[in-house]
Amino acid sequence: MKSGKSRIAVVVAFAVVASLPDTGTAANVKWGNDLNKAAVESEQTGKPMLITFTASWCTYCHKLINETFADQRVVSQINECFVPVILDADANEKAVELLGIEAFPSTVVISPELKVLGTITGFHRAAQMRQHLEQYCLTQQKKLQQAVVSNTGAKADAQPVAARMPAAETAFSGMCLVSMLDDRDLVRGSSTITIEHRGVKLHFASEKRLEAFRADPTRYWPLADGHCPVALARAEKETLGAASTAAVYRGQIVLFRSMSHHATFADDPRLFVESLERLQSASR
Repeated sequence: MKSGKSRIAVVVAFAVVASLPDTGTAANVKWGNDLNKAAVESEQTGKPMLITFTASWCTYCHKLINETFADQRVVSQINECFVPVILDADANEKAVELLGIEAFPSTVVISPELKVLGTITGFHRAAQMRQHLEQYCLTQQKKLQQAVVSNTGAKADAQPVAARMPAAETAFSGMCLVSMLDDRDLVRGSSTITIEHRGVKLHFASEKRLEAFRADPTRYWPLADGHCPVALARAEKETLGAASTAAVYRGQIVLFRSMSHHATFADDPRLFVESLERLQSASR
């Protein structure tokens, strides 16, 4: 998977099969195998998820597990900086598709906000892996150092969906809405190919995609202005969806707060769409 790009799946139940390859001497890494639990832990701790995809038939997958991930410096680095998850690719095909994994082994780093930060493809020896992971560890440490704990913030007032738009400078994480819908790809838009729409700034991957949006903005605009329909139905404090969770339902982009919200929506999409329609009617 190329940096800054990942596949977007049509809404499906995001079932993670509890099936692990032989982890051998990598037992010291605190591997999990449930993406939903990992996403919750990532949000609570502020640590990014480190998701490694392997396969029983993949020789270099076993080398990565039994050699690289057995190195004590790598073990310490992973346990300290990440929420580690290891998945068997054959048992988790939907996760492979959603994240655009094209080769094994592949290790994906995902932020607590569910943004794909990067992918490490193939086998790497311990020294190389430590170098790859160090950039994410340093970023994590800086965030912790800069974090300001505040318990005095006022609760968000109940507002119509349209009043809770993403900030202009970070609308949909700068991802191209046309690529999301037409190509089912997460592609970061260019800061030089941009327009303002409904009070926010949008970036596009090309002039052609910008013109497509201008021709029919309603078609490309996300459901509920990019807020998670499940979070809205539950009246959660935070409702803004993440571009990395994007799905397409009945020809419209839908963003979710987490993979867990995504899976809940997939179980009964109509329930949440109807709830959203009632919420929008009440706010008019």
